[in-house]
Amino acid sequence: MSQQDEVISFLTYRGEPSNTVQIFDHVFNTGGKVVTGTSERKKLIAALSKVLNMLCEQERLVRVSVKPRGHYYCLPQWYTGNRLKKKYQHKLDNKSPLGISVALVDDQVLFRKALKNLLLSWKNINVTIEADNGPMFIEKMRASTVIPDICILSSVAVMLDDNSLLKEIKNNFKNMKVLVIAPYDHDFSFCKMIHDGANGYLAKTCRPEELEEAIFTLRKQKHYFERDPVGAWELLNEYNTGISVTKNKRRFLSLIGADMSYEQIAGEMGISKRTVEGYRDSFFVQFNVSNRASLTHFAIKNGLIEIK
Repeated sequence: MSQQDEVISFLTYRGEPSNTVQIFDHVFNTGGKVVTGTSERKKLIAALSKVLNMLCEQERLVRVSVKPRGHYYCLPQWYTGNRLKKKYQHKLDNKSPLGISVALVDDQVLFRKALKNLLLSWKNINVTIEADNGPMFIEKMRASTVIPDICILSSVAVMLDDNSLLKEIKNNFKNMKVLVIAPYDHDFSFCKMIHDGANGYLAKTCRPEELEEAIFTLRKQKHYFERDPVGAWELLNEYNTGISVTKNKRRFLSLIGADMSYEQIAGEMGISKRTVEGYRDSFFVQFNVSNRASLTHFAIKNGLIEIK
């Protein structure tokens, strides 16, 4: 196999953009042979760079500049449209030597340990705190001198008692983002978690790469939703102009994600249930959504309501 074909084969197998060093380690440090000499290594890297440049000229590869990390190479089909940005850019942007610090809360020890090993396999993620339950986690947090970047809540127990742990975290550690990995994927669960302050929400049926993207995305952004559980994600990019919402309707939007019926929302707002249902129906038409979860998600993503 020629060196050009070997590079293409490696990138196809690896399934993501790779830099010159990663490609070099595969091409020259496989089969038991390891290049250790500095002089020899420099010559081989220079030769490999020429091969990579040639592949780019032939349009068999695409070179991507990632500041301050240098160049990465990917197959042309990965670069089509926004696919590279959506699927890989979060990895390229987060290759920081400092890494991302993560806390884990789950009362299932086997699952928590497996999740920890998965996170550590991504190299630039550090698991700094582990806890079986909420009180243990809060105690460890107060004793810690460093606040993790992200807290992953993945236990049924943390979702009981009206999300009390989630609320306590958001009240006491405002700069730490919370990613909920729920054992079920349900519209109401989604609304309730986001209403109570979760920055991201995934089901336990998610794939590892979805979790990886969620963590890397939350490092830079306030929210991450891999998908809307009721399929309204595509709607979010259709509204580029300002959306005018009255004060009362904005108040209604802030309450629909809570654990409240429409009748209770009406009581909270001091208006009739019929008026509340009128608000709901008008939003369904205005935003082209068909249920409460879709409306909540749309309102959050378009900044119509502020998450606690």
